[in-house]
Amino acid sequence: NYDLRHDTKLHHDLTMHLVAMFTRVKYQVSTANPLLEDIKKYYPFAWDVTLSAMAEIESAIPYTLSVDELGYLAGT
Repeated sequence: NYDLRHDTKLHHDLTMHLVAMFTRVKYQVSTANPLLEDIKKYYPFAWDVTLSAMAEIESAIPYTLSVDELGYLAGT
């Protein structure tokens, strides 16, 4: 029901989060996401969309993403 293909702000924000995330993962910098449980509880749609999207591309990236990193993306 949502067409986000032309949402330039979302595109920009996700790009910034992905660049930072891949830099942290590449250099093995792990950070706990203090808002992870709140994101799961109060933003379940964003959480589910993030999990689905990352499941689609996980075979194409050479890194394992932590739940905390996924929470940072969902919080975008």
